[in-house]
Amino acid sequence: MGREVERLARRAGFEIVCIIKSRKELESRLDIVNAEVAVEFTEPAAAVGNLIHLAQAGLDIVCGTTGWYDRLDEVREVVSRCGVGVVYAPNFSVGAFLMFRIVEWLGQHLTRLKAEVGVFEAHHSGKKDAPSGTAKRIVETLKKSGLKVDESWLRVGGVVGWHFLLSDFGDETLELHHRVRSRAAFARGALLAAQLIRGRKGLFSFEQILQEFLNA
Repeated sequence: MGREVERLARRAGFEIVCIIKSRKELESRLDIVNAEVAVEFTEPAAAVGNLIHLAQAGLDIVCGTTGWYDRLDEVREVVSRCGVGVVYAPNFSVGAFLMFRIVEWLGQHLTRLKAEVGVFEAHHSGKKDAPSGTAKRIVETLKKSGLKVDESWLRVGGVVGWHFLLSDFGDETLELHHRVRSRAAFARGALLAAQLIRGRKGLFSFEQILQEFLNA
């Protein structure tokens, strides 16, 4: 993802101040303060420490790492104290955002229809967290509507991302798919988030700022 963000950023005319490839390098580089926004795609164990360090350096941040959301309150406190803006998301694709909105609307109707519901997701074999943050969000939304949800996932090959909702209510089924064909979808969303977070203070989900952008 870092390489994809770099490729598209250069093509779009963004100035890249520095590229950080390790935590040790992050803590030793002084030129990060010349940047306006940091884009963080790493791994769950490193994310919170990276966010804290970047916030203390005064940078606004776009975070695409998942698996750390149990520490949101801790990050929110640091972000508030440092006076920066941070936008995070389990998925920076616009299609995934629209899928979340559809699931919110759909859940209440599936509950009244007493539907059986299942959520499946597949990603590349290198993705460490399972289920994905996107799948967790879909399942949580459906459960809030009162549905019992069967969950499954697969880590195989080079699958970029596939989320699938299957609902069955008697003699018919309803299927909702979202497939990502290229990591460029996530990179484009992250770069959009980098533009939208400038000048804002606080912790925001990508959905929050994207909804405001679409409504403007």
